Amino acid sequence: MLTRGGPFTSGSFNENDDESRNFLFHSVKVLVIGAGGLGCELLKDLALVGFRDIEVIDMDTIDYSNLNRQFLFRTADVGASKSERASVFINKRVPGVKVTAHHGKIQDMSDDFYMKFHVIISGLDSISARRWMNEKIYQLASKKILPDGRESEEWDDNTRIPFIDGGTEGFLGNARFIFPHKTPCFDCVDLFPAQQHVYQMCTIVNTPRLPEHCIAWAKDKAWDDEAPFGRSPAGDPVRIDGDNPQHIQWCLNKALEHAARFHIPTERLNYKFAQGVLKNIIPAIAATNAIIAAVCANEAFKAVTESSRNLNNYIYYFGNTGVGTNTQCLEKKEDCAVCNMKGLTIKTKKEATLADFRQKLIEDPRFKGIHDPVLTRCDVKNNKTYLTQTGRWASRYAANLTKPMSELVEEGDIVSVVDTGYKTPLILKVYWEA
Repeated sequence: MLTRGGPFTSGSFNENDDESRNFLFHSVKVLVIGAGGLGCELLKDLALVGFRDIEVIDMDTIDYSNLNRQFLFRTADVGASKSERASVFINKRVPGVKVTAHHGKIQDMSDDFYMKFHVIISGLDSISARRWMNEKIYQLASKKILPDGRESEEWDDNTRIPFIDGGTEGFLGNARFIFPHKTPCFDCVDLFPAQQHVYQMCTIVNTPRLPEHCIAWAKDKAWDDEAPFGRSPAGDPVRIDGDNPQHIQWCLNKALEHAARFHIPTERLNYKFAQGVLKNIIPAIAATNAIIAAVCANEAFKAVTESSRNLNNYIYYFGNTGVGTNTQCLEKKEDCAVCNMKGLTIKTKKEATLADFRQKLIEDPRFKGIHDPVLTRCDVKNNKTYLTQTGRWASRYAANLTKPMSELVEEGDIVSVVDTGYKTPLILKVYWEA
C-alpha cells in the first residue's frame, strides 16, 4: 500500500521514500476507546496493520458472557480490567507492538492525555459518550498563532485530531470519519435513533450504571443462576417470557436489589420499565464487530499515511438483510453548536474579578454582539459549572462576580459564553496574563 501511488493518494504522498512507513511504525500514537467486542477487533486490526504505539481505555471488567466474541480474553481473565487484559494479550501476541492500558472513564482523562494522539478511534456503545468525545476533540482544536501573537483564521493541524467512530448493534453496523472543523461532526447528523431499551451485552453485566443495566443483569445473570421457575430436562432455566407477569416481577425485584448494591437511583424501576427492557435486549454479533472494526482500521491507516482519501460519508452495514453497505454523503449543519466552536483564547489577570472578566468580553472587538452573557466553566475533565446566570437565576450566582478568576477557573479551562447575540455558544480557553 505504501510502495505505490494511486488515483486517491494525497498530493503529498511519495511512494519513493520511507517517510510514511517510518511515521506509521515509529511515531504514530493511536487511542482506542473501548475494549469490548468492537474494541478487541480494533486492537487486533491496528496491531496487525502496522501501528506500534497504541493506548486503550475502558472502565469495564470482563464477564463470562464476553468470552464468546471478545477473543482477547480467557476464562482466567474474568473479573479483570478489559483494557489491561487486552493490552497484555496484544503485547504478547504481536511482537513490536506496545499497547498501554487505562482503566477508567474517558471523562476522567486530561486534555494533555488526548492531545498526544494522532488518531482517536471509538468503539463505544453509548451515544452520550460519543457526543462527549466529539465535543472534546473540537474543544482541543485551536487556531494558528501569528508572529505578532494574534490568532490566525487558519486552524492548527497539530491540534486537530482525527476521530473515527464505529458502532454495532446486532447485525447492524456503521462507521464515520470526523476531522474537526473540516468534516461534519457527530452532532451535525440527526441519525440518533429514538430512545429504545437496547443494550450491548458486554456493558449490562459489568459495573451497572443505569436502572436499565440492573434489569438486564437480572435477566442474564440472576435468572440463569437461580432458575426461579425451574429447569428443562437439559438443565437450562425456563426461558423468560416478557409477557408473563410473574417473570417480569421477579426480574424487577432482583434489579431493585442490584441497584441498591451499586447505589443506582430506582425511581424509574417499575413493572412497565422492566418489561420494556426485557423485550429489547439484543446480543452483539462477532462478525458485525469484525466488519466495522476493519473499516475503522482502514480509515486510521489512510489518515496517517495519506495513501488514500478518507470517508466523506456515513457507511452502514445491514447484516440482517444481506451482505452489503450503503453510503450517504454528509453535510455540516450550519447551526451545529460543536462545529461552531471558535477555538479562541482569552487572557486575563489572576486577580481580576469575574465581573472584570465579563466586562472584558463585552468590550473585546472579537466578540461583537455580547451584551448579557451566561458563563459556564468546563475544566479539563469536562466537568461543567455555572459562573453566571441571567433572569431569575442571576441572584443565585451573583456572589461569583466579586471573586478573583483564579478562584473560579484554572489556566487552560474552557469558558462557554452563551448570549442572545450568538446563535451558538462561544468557546474560549482561558490563560493568565503575565
